[in-house]
Amino acid sequence: MKPTLKDGDGLYLLPCEDRILTVGDLVVFKSPESGLRVVHRIVTLGKEGIRTRGDNNSFMDPFILQLSDIEGTVIYIKRGNRQLAPQDLSTVRKKQYVNRMLMRFALPFRPVYRFLSFINPVKFKIRIVTFKKAAGSDQVMYWHSLLIARRPAGEDKWRVRVPFRLFIKRRELR
Repeated sequence: MKPTLKDGDGLYLLPCEDRILTVGDLVVFKSPESGLRVVHRIVTLGKEGIRTRGDNNSFMDPFILQLSDIEGTVIYIKRGNRQLAPQDLSTVRKKQYVNRMLMRFALPFRPVYRFLSFINPVKFKIRIVTFKKAAGSDQVMYWHSLLIARRPAGEDKWRVRVPFRLFIKRRELR
């Protein structure tokens, strides 16, 4: 169920009798194929039964579930000290779609970015500010008032923002 669930997440369930099932709900059931507990999202509800699919799967599960097969619905996810509501299916799919479109749009411009990064027409007057915290020190790089890059505490690499990658070579930052 990635990206919604991660290893170590705790799931809090509510029995199905206490709640009306809707499309998009996360449900826990025993797989008819393997007998293992599975967490998937409801895709369709019909007279014949309930169809499910994992968030990272392209196709629906081959089996049809009945209400008696479902152990419960996920009401929230505990990740560390936070409690998260299960995301709606449309939200997860929209994020995946937007990421794919951004990658397709950026692909033709990669040679241009690489060429311009070698030219380096602008000389920057860069200012680096260090913030001391209990976990370490964060560093932030500014050009005038614009945030160019940041290096969080405990990381070795700078995170350079996209437009400035034209002029800053990340491998030269130390």
